[in-house]
Amino acid sequence: MRKAFLCLLVLLFLLPTVSFSESAAAQPDSARAYADKLQERFGITILIGDECEQRPEEDMFTVGYGFATTPLLSMIKHADTVNELKKIEQALVRYPVSFFQYCRDESHPDGVRIQLADRLISSNPAIHSSAYTCSASTWYDIYLEYGLFRVLSVHHELWHAWEDRILSEDPSAFAAWNDLNPEGFTYLNDYYADYSQYNPDYFIQGYSTVYEAEDRALLVEAFFDHPYEMLKEPSGILSKYLYLNEIVSSLTNYRYDMRTGNLKEE
Repeated sequence: MRKAFLCLLVLLFLLPTVSFSESAAAQPDSARAYADKLQERFGITILIGDECEQRPEEDMFTVGYGFATTPLLSMIKHADTVNELKKIEQALVRYPVSFFQYCRDESHPDGVRIQLADRLISSNPAIHSSAYTCSASTWYDIYLEYGLFRVLSVHHELWHAWEDRILSEDPSAFAAWNDLNPEGFTYLNDYYADYSQYNPDYFIQGYSTVYEAEDRALLVEAFFDHPYEMLKEPSGILSKYLYLNEIVSSLTNYRYDMRTGNLKEE
């Protein structure tokens, strides 16, 4: 019996590969229904797998279709789609529902759209990201790579979208941000640079030193991850957080709330 089972497994793995978009199980009814409920609950749009739209050519990433795998692994992947959507939901519930309506503006009247893509293919093989934000359309598009993005990735990308929204109202909103950094510091402005050396009193991690937008996005990530640990001691990081929250609350009806660890409507 055991030998027969092993032979069956070998045959399954030797069968021709199939693509996520071509499989009959590519969009399980349960997953699409779950996504529809999230759309209705939060007022956003969610696309899955081959529903995802290709990225603009000038952007760093394109959507990869045809996830190559064996039939057995393909079935496992499709069955797990709901769990991927649950990761997205874990992030969304930390925001008031009105926040997603706020993210609809004149330039992006359709608001937030989350695209759960098979793969995100970088234009440069040296760089890979499991999450990416694009606001070059009527949407604030958040791309997430199936199986690789984290719950915190959703918070990170939502901040990038929200920062675009804030800067559309006040382009100078973060003009004084660099004053909160160590004397003489300048951002690397280069994804390929060596950022292994950084001051942890001012930056969440080395990647924070690449661009100031990433600095703020990682600060938001850390807030949703462990607000009390990050903010209980006076530091450059705490000063940045207080400044960011001051800007947010002065231009919008929202504030990051340390007591609940959520974004709060004021």
